Amino acid sequence: MITRSWHLLKQAPELGVLLIMALTTGLLALWLGTGFVIPDERIRIYLGVRYAVPVALAAICFAIPLLVRRGQGQDVPSMTRQLSWSAGFVAIFTLVMWLHFHIKMWIPLINPRRYDQLYQDIDLALSPLVNGLISIRAWVASVWPDSAWVPGLDWWYMIVFMGLFFVSFAYHLIADQSGFRRVYLATLINQSLGALSYLVMPAIGPFLYDKGASLHATQSQTGMWEAYNAFQKGGLPWLEAIGPSYFNAGLAAMPSLHAGASWVFVWYAFAHGTKLKGLYVLAFAWIVIEAVATKWHYLIDLPVGLAVAGLSIWLANRLIVKQSD
Repeated sequence: MITRSWHLLKQAPELGVLLIMALTTGLLALWLGTGFVIPDERIRIYLGVRYAVPVALAAICFAIPLLVRRGQGQDVPSMTRQLSWSAGFVAIFTLVMWLHFHIKMWIPLINPRRYDQLYQDIDLALSPLVNGLISIRAWVASVWPDSAWVPGLDWWYMIVFMGLFFVSFAYHLIADQSGFRRVYLATLINQSLGALSYLVMPAIGPFLYDKGASLHATQSQTGMWEAYNAFQKGGLPWLEAIGPSYFNAGLAAMPSLHAGASWVFVWYAFAHGTKLKGLYVLAFAWIVIEAVATKWHYLIDLPVGLAVAGLSIWLANRLIVKQSD
């Protein structure tokens, strides 16, 4: 039984990441004396759109060419097997993110120390760079079209991030399945290691010291900060009562997993010769600019996020050996 289980994990390291994440989160829950949370409907919809939907849409994009080829009488892999394979990846990703948000939610209970002042001092020391990113954002805002047909600039941080998820997964699913497994596994590892790295030197975010360039982000930050303070005051009883509606509102600036996750996609775009490399770079640059300009992240959060992403890529490339072309 043990040998068979080990063989399964070697063949499906994605499942191994999920099991390790589940064990880690379960042990933390036992240590804290709390349980798991099922988020309310509003948050389930939000997280589904933000994380699960891009993976599911990519799987659909993969299935469409198979249906076309089957309709043309060409030989195609078993549709049931392929759809089951895709559904499995969506399920694993959803569960890993569910566990990820538990750890993020528990940060004040596990490590109540905050290092915001240290990170803010670094921002002040590197203020020309911070101000440069803010100026770039301000210039983009000045030329951004004021049209009902174009989403406001405040929304493009999340639009670009979700777009990278979808484009990257869809491209690799359709054109390079071995590449898909690596980018998918690296993303899983990044979200898992990232959740744990939140606990090392936690911080709230630079919006504590100054308002950012996005009204939408500022409104979200204000609400999340109020909830954080209520959590600090009420402790575990407050969390057990409010948990389903607080589930995705945990504040964690260090490291920047948005920058890290985006870097995973950029790295594999270059590693596998994606023709949209320039678009990936622009998207990554915008995420970096917005992370700083909207005051979600300190400058130091970005390289640490990239380091977590680099480790995730390294592990994924060794767990899934690259097949020869």
